[in-house]
Amino acid sequence: VDSSTEIENLNFYSNTPGNSAVIFKGTNINIKNIQYFETKLELPKKSKIGIYNITGCINFIDSNFKLDNINITGSSCEDGINIINSSGSINIINIANTVSDGIDLDYSKVSINNIYVKNSMDDCIDVSFGQYEIKKVIVENCEDNGISIGEMSKMKIDNDEIKKYYKLI
Repeated sequence: VDSSTEIENLNFYSNTPGNSAVIFKGTNINIKNIQYFETKLELPKKSKIGIYNITGCINFIDSNFKLDNINITGSSCEDGINIINSSGSINIINIANTVSDGIDLDYSKVSINNIYVKNSMDDCIDVSFGQYEIKKVIVENCEDNGISIGEMSKMKIDNDEIKKYYKLI
């Protein structure tokens, strides 16, 4: 993505489990709506994107962004959305039915107004090495952690609701 890019709607559909990656890299990225829908959920035998250490179905790498709305329905990638070494703000994230983490944020500074993650077969939210602020978060049916706040992270959460979870660390 070139600098100062503004996009109204992006819709992605995949029918190949674990073989999908949308990668954004740039400055001043402004996106109104991102929709990602995977039609055939299953545990991939070997992720083709994992060998490049790009683990999300949607990825922001070395970026500065402002996002309004992200919807992910179904993800066989290691992460539904992965943000690495980036900064920005997100208004709403809705994620459902991921075979691993719903959201993974690493080495970043990100503020998010609303997050809803449901049915994650690993962590619903996993953060490390960064500064993160969430106004409201609801996580439901997380197989591992509802919210995992890892290495060297600073996290501020104003309002959280964790439903049917296994553990919170």
